[in-house]
Amino acid sequence: DDARADNHKIRFHNIGIIVSCGKIKMDQLEPNQRLAAKPFTDIENSQQDLVYLELLRAGLPSILATLSGNSGEQAGHLASGHEYRVITTDKATTLTAPALFAVGFCGTRVPSTSAELMAEMTMVDGDLTAEIYRHPIIVCYASIQIEDGNWRNLVLLTQSEGVAHWRESMRHIYATDVLSPRYYTCVRLHNGLLEQGLRSERMLLTSTKYYDFSTPEVWRAIRPKL
Repeated sequence: DDARADNHKIRFHNIGIIVSCGKIKMDQLEPNQRLAAKPFTDIENSQQDLVYLELLRAGLPSILATLSGNSGEQAGHLASGHEYRVITTDKATTLTAPALFAVGFCGTRVPSTSAELMAEMTMVDGDLTAEIYRHPIIVCYASIQIEDGNWRNLVLLTQSEGVAHWRESMRHIYATDVLSPRYYTCVRLHNGLLEQGLRSERMLLTSTKYYDFSTPEVWRAIRPKL
């Protein structure tokens, strides 16, 4: 349908959220704490996010093997049938790095968006996609579309400080502060580690940050590893 078609075009602008927390105050959640008013923070949702992120990560070696050069983009469908898109700035490092830091972005889009917002998101999306190649610490950015039409995004970095470079981009600041609160109802942002790079059995989750855009003032919280 039209909503899924539009969402297909907009996936990379949400990188802006990854560096948005800065020194902004965030509520601290206990490992097993539940918030009845904010069910998107339920641990089960994070566990399901990790299922999709792991499905995407497990497919990366075969996806990257189809690239003829050491950088580029690839799109298609995983064996599971899920649509994916992958951008790598350094295929060799992505495949062979002894360890990789990971950020998983899991957002829920608002039910409907204006044509004006979609056009603006498309423009910023293109700008941010191009910027990936100017940040060598970010070696891979991958997306997988889930059953409800939303996307789960996985960023792989050689250094944990890599996302700080994105704060220098005015386009990222604009996407974070202006566009994302209008485009998403909520976001879960997972930080983790692949201790053996892509050869790791699973991603070790170190923390999850939550953003609720459904209220007049953005609500933010952080939870330690599950």
